[in-house]
Amino acid sequence: MQPAEDFLRDYLRNRTKVTREEWDIYEPHVRQFFAPNYTPWDRDKAIEGLESEKIVSVHVTDSSTEIVTASVSFGFTQRTRYWLSITDNSWQIKSMESACHLCLGSGKEGSRACKSCKGKGWSLIGEIKPT
Repeated sequence: MQPAEDFLRDYLRNRTKVTREEWDIYEPHVRQFFAPNYTPWDRDKAIEGLESEKIVSVHVTDSSTEIVTASVSFGFTQRTRYWLSITDNSWQIKSMESACHLCLGSGKEGSRACKSCKGKGWSLIGEIKPT
């Protein structure tokens, strides 16, 4: 079976490819509704941010695998935590979290719990629906 790191690298590459394709589809919409001298989003910087995401740590347990990545987008470093599980002999991302923008994932502000994330350090991206 493919190593978890290779699976996540494949995911990151494919996500960037799909995002490029989405931008190509979206471009006529922008030209139709926005003034020619106004660019609401910087496509190139957004893609650069996606391409900059790299694995910084991998932690494997009996029940799951945690991979933390870091990326730089629009001048800010963002860490993302991916939780992977094995289903039918292949990997699946079961959840993603982003590091708190205030405490950067520590859960603390000085000696207190971070007021933004309430001490958790990470925020769920999306939702986990009951099965």
